[in-house]
Amino acid sequence: MKESIKGAISYISLVIGLFLLFIAFLYYLIITSDIPVSFTLAESKVAQGTILASTIAFLLSSLLNLNKKVRTILIGILSISFIINLSHLTTASRGAEYFTLEFVHLILPFVIQPVLIIFVNILVIINNRKRGKEYFRTQ
Repeated sequence: MKESIKGAISYISLVIGLFLLFIAFLYYLIITSDIPVSFTLAESKVAQGTILASTIAFLLSSLLNLNKKVRTILIGILSISFIINLSHLTTASRGAEYFTLEFVHLILPFVIQPVLIIFVNILVIINNRKRGKEYFRTQ
């Protein structure tokens, strides 16, 4: 019974994390759609807060209980997300007039979040191996 509750909480927090990340990305798109109009640091902080809540939900999901398929899919999606966001950050920094401190505050959490979650998932994998458990728990 305890494992099923942990599994349910894990999947619910994974869905909440995906939802909050989607909301943060939409907010990012809304802010950057009017590039000639400058945005403030306060708007960037709102996006950072939403990404922080998404990160906490992802980490809770990762630490509680994920099976092999979900953990692999999560690492894959976040790796692709990291590459896309990093390339966006580097291309935007090349002479763009809107590349300001506020823009960096807006885009940087999208680059850092996948790295943090992938790192925690790899640490969980290593910890499970050291304990002698299966590489991934299968359900």
